[in-house]
Amino acid sequence: MQTLYCGMDLHSTDCDVAVIDKDGEVLHERSFQISRENLVEVFSSFEGKLMIHLEAGELAGWARMALLEEVPQAREVVVSDPKSFRWIAQDPQKRDPIDAWKLAEYMRVGRTHPVYYPEEEDLAVFKKTVQHYEDLTDQQAALKQKIKARFRVEGVAAEMKILFSEGGRKEALRAVENTFRRQAITHLYCLLDHALICQQNALELMAQQAERFPVIGRFQAVPGIRLKLGSRFVAYVQNPHRFATKQKLWTYSRLGITDRNSNGKPLGYSRLNPNGNGKLKDLSRKAFRAAVLRRKDNNGFKRFYEASLRRTHDQVNARLNTQRKILETLWVMWKKGTEYDDSYMG
Repeated sequence: MQTLYCGMDLHSTDCDVAVIDKDGEVLHERSFQISRENLVEVFSSFEGKLMIHLEAGELAGWARMALLEEVPQAREVVVSDPKSFRWIAQDPQKRDPIDAWKLAEYMRVGRTHPVYYPEEEDLAVFKKTVQHYEDLTDQQAALKQKIKARFRVEGVAAEMKILFSEGGRKEALRAVENTFRRQAITHLYCLLDHALICQQNALELMAQQAERFPVIGRFQAVPGIRLKLGSRFVAYVQNPHRFATKQKLWTYSRLGITDRNSNGKPLGYSRLNPNGNGKLKDLSRKAFRAAVLRRKDNNGFKRFYEASLRRTHDQVNARLNTQRKILETLWVMWKKGTEYDDSYMG
């Protein structure tokens, strides 16, 4: 049975597919409307071992699972990071059928850049729950900024904690002279109240699901880590064994260092790699602030930061080193099934 390399250019309503053989010859080209039935029907019609390649997007995870579950010929379905494919993105002759052929060609020559998808459904569902909570948190934060901006337009300047306390809210509204403008701001407060209720419900849902993962309970013994940050780490890492080294974890968390050079000469200055998951970088920053800046005890991360500061004489480098140490600690605990040991930090 021959091996066929398939490229999928997947959109919200339609899909283009190109199929090539081991020599790069195009055997099939198809376009169809997106549905689970059409997806399964099209790929089931190809005879051979299918190696399928598509770019990451909103429907990529759904299409991947549908193909693996219902198309017996689908031996491998790879979802790649689209940032890695300049040949596709920057082609002046860019067309959907051409993009599908290029994805198939990338698969044929082994030039894929896979995005990780968990095999455990519970972890995949938990990640969506964490993202749901984060989305509601962002929405209520945006509403607070909008309300504060409306008050500034009306000449009412007040701190956030005053505007969103019960007494401060009433006082600020009384300061708005125009009745219609005051009512409009009241509508925003109603939206905020509802958003806060939904955010709390999402937090309770996340806490309920977190009980399925004992490692999140162990993480809460780590300085600066509580339910929210521990849940985020599990949701975005998914599987600690996916990272062979701590350096790979740091790079995925946008804490790795770029070191580009050509002909033995550096190209620009060393800086943090912007590629990866910004949520994990944000997690490490919040954990650093909680453990080092807010806590009064002499915990391990605080000692690590002070030692790094003495060594580097640079607060930014010392902070980044500590953020990496926080992520490394969580990763090792999960990977090895160990408890937090504060004395290990020195």
